[in-house]
Amino acid sequence: MNKKSNKSGSFKKFAAYICAIMALCLIFSFGCFSKSDIAQKTQEESSTTNAGSASSETPAGKDIEESPSVESTPSTDAQMAENELRKNFDKLKNDETDPAKILIFLEENISAASKPLADEIAYFNFDASEGDLEKFTDNYADPEIQDAIYNEFNGSTDLEELKTSQNRKLAILAQKTIDRKYRLFNTEGFITPILDYKAYSEYRQYLSKEMNDYLDIMQSESDKPSISDMGIIITMDDFKSRIIASYAFVDNYPDSVRKPRVEDMRNGKLWIYLAGIDNTPVFDFNGAIIPERLRDFQDTDKKFEGTAFGKALKEYLDLLAIENYSYTQNVKDYLATVSSY
Repeated sequence: MNKKSNKSGSFKKFAAYICAIMALCLIFSFGCFSKSDIAQKTQEESSTTNAGSASSETPAGKDIEESPSVESTPSTDAQMAENELRKNFDKLKNDETDPAKILIFLEENISAASKPLADEIAYFNFDASEGDLEKFTDNYADPEIQDAIYNEFNGSTDLEELKTSQNRKLAILAQKTIDRKYRLFNTEGFITPILDYKAYSEYRQYLSKEMNDYLDIMQSESDKPSISDMGIIITMDDFKSRIIASYAFVDNYPDSVRKPRVEDMRNGKLWIYLAGIDNTPVFDFNGAIIPERLRDFQDTDKKFEGTAFGKALKEYLDLLAIENYSYTQNVKDYLATVSSY
């Protein structure tokens, strides 16, 4: 095969990088009759019954007692179901390592969970599915799979097409990829799977606003990865909007368990935006800043003045001015601290 199969090892790691840039009233009520209520009701019923009937007589000196009745209410039923689901989920987290079975648990149970528990179930599934990506990518590193995709489908990443392949191995793998809620992405000629966050759209109604905001960030990267072939492959405005969305999530949900993940994605994009990468450089071969990129920094600094993003840009521009807008050791050292923002 051509260069596609020769690069499979490095691309598996790159696929994981893309995904990185690129997881939910208690009211108890019961009704009961008191002794006095029951006695009164019994007396009323007795007055309408034949006094001579032995069946209606009450032995003298003996109170009528009736066990209190406990009514099941929707709130108690719901709480019992939630507790049982929580118990089953905790067991899943402790005992299950198969991402496919974890996904099945989500599909079968998330609609019955409270929003906080649904968030936990979803996030646990995302982690499991992303953690299994490198292993799952091994299936696509098979030269036979890559050749079949290119020879039969001209390199298409449409899984609905690929599952109709005459190559049985590819057809089965394509369906399995759909079932696992992955999608395919072409990076430098290698067809690789990534997590398809859009495939979870049907479950958004069961999730909190925080989790939906998180999914917005992840889905934007999943639908259209921002980095490929060592360059930014979306517009610079779209790239910056993803940085801003990440800043907003961290500000809005400072205590979120998803905050570290979003911060890592944000800082990775911020570094790429400020430092550049091979096919989207900031500095030329002589180390001088590219005028177009400098103007973009200056315009963006004015637009986001007063924000955390604007603060990072202002610090960077001030340093660049001191360093004569060149890639010096001081600039390099500053860029190494970007992850602290």
